[in-house]
Amino acid sequence: MNILLVRVPFPKMCLGFKGLTELEPLQLEYLAAELEEYNVKILDTWVDGETKLLKEMSSKKWDIIGFNSSAVHILQMHKYAKYAKAANSKVLILVGGEQPTISPGMYNIPEIDIIIFGEGVSKIGKIVSAFKSGSGFENVPGIAYRKNGTLVFAEKDSGLSCFNDYKFPNRELLSKYRNRYFLYGARSIATVVYSLGCPHKCNFCCVWRKQIGVQTRNPQLIIEELKTIKEEWVFFCDDNFLANTNIEEFLDLLEENNIRKRYIIECSAELIITKEKLVERFRKLGLSTVLVGLESFSEKDLEYVNKAASVEQNIQSLCILRKYNIDCLASVIVYPQWTKKDFDNLWQNIKREKITFLHLQCLTPYPGTELFDETFDQINSFNMDIYDMEHMVLNTRMSLKSFYREIAKIYIKTYNPIRLITLNRNLPFPLNPFHRSAYTMFKFIYGIFQAHKHSEVKCVFDKFKTIDEFTLNKDRNHEIR
Repeated sequence: MNILLVRVPFPKMCLGFKGLTELEPLQLEYLAAELEEYNVKILDTWVDGETKLLKEMSSKKWDIIGFNSSAVHILQMHKYAKYAKAANSKVLILVGGEQPTISPGMYNIPEIDIIIFGEGVSKIGKIVSAFKSGSGFENVPGIAYRKNGTLVFAEKDSGLSCFNDYKFPNRELLSKYRNRYFLYGARSIATVVYSLGCPHKCNFCCVWRKQIGVQTRNPQLIIEELKTIKEEWVFFCDDNFLANTNIEEFLDLLEENNIRKRYIIECSAELIITKEKLVERFRKLGLSTVLVGLESFSEKDLEYVNKAASVEQNIQSLCILRKYNIDCLASVIVYPQWTKKDFDNLWQNIKREKITFLHLQCLTPYPGTELFDETFDQINSFNMDIYDMEHMVLNTRMSLKSFYREIAKIYIKTYNPIRLITLNRNLPFPLNPFHRSAYTMFKFIYGIFQAHKHSEVKCVFDKFKTIDEFTLNKDRNHEIR
């Protein structure tokens, strides 16, 4: 059985932080580990490019092709599924990821045979076995499969992940690319998952809709996995790292085993405050950078997205990170109702808090989220190619052109080399103008100035008139035509 696992490339209109963050396809490496008895290949188009993917799909040697998809990859995924089926009508096409889990209607095209809901590690072996034996997929819970041209929903699974039973991800399949993965200035970085889920319910987030609670791995397993990793940098890709209940045990083991690496985590502001002692201790053991979703410096904005932390807590968390000389990559949402005054207020807060790592994210109503349901009639584009959190797809108070210009101005002022030098802080990337990151940032900001033109591009989802056509919560027979 020959199985090709594909990381789908970004569409051309997508801005994202391409070139500033490229992490290993960890989900696919986990799947590959579960399929070790078969001939498995991972094709990372972020490195290999689209041409190699098309060549592989044309070869007709693959029995199964699996795609990992987020919202911004949906239209690309459609294209590749159709291409693969045209080359080999017998190939089984699978798709999984957060977006297929919460909006399966967007993947209901004849060329996609199976949609995997939630985590796929415990399901992939059963799917392959059923396909190999020809027994059908009726007994594989947590999927939707195509039968006689119709999408059939199998029995729901528990939604829980048997984390501690998973094999370590198969990083050998992409060993030649290990030095190609990075996060800002952290070059050659490995990615590890400690837990899944988040205790909070922000309305723009899909995590709590696809994952039940916070599920944590055994700390001893994390230690054993870290011992297999050669990279100096490690990114824990947990949704909210400090929500783990056994971090103290993990830090004990980390110290006991004398594992010296540089760690990057993501967590919420209020947990940085309540678990400051753990943050301090982790700093001594290698914690370097924390990604914090501040979301706003306005209580009104935070309330709008149902954020757990307050403005005061956001600021306090930044003070704690500075206190222990931990870099903070601050994520802030820009809201459709903002005016120039709001952007000016944001810049004043960035200056006051001496933020040097900044990511602005347009408030994006991803299909399947609570925000999507709340703002459905305010969405101006269903073109998933621009659902990258850098494009605003909700109706704005300012003109779109002016709105994007204000975003670009914030980036220009934040990443001004003179400002970064005078702050005497660790830098997000080298200030060398010929360095790849500098060029990428310039290209990214230029793209923001042009982003208003992308909202005019139409796509197949413009035909959808109801929320259920995206989610298939009621009408499970709706098909994209």
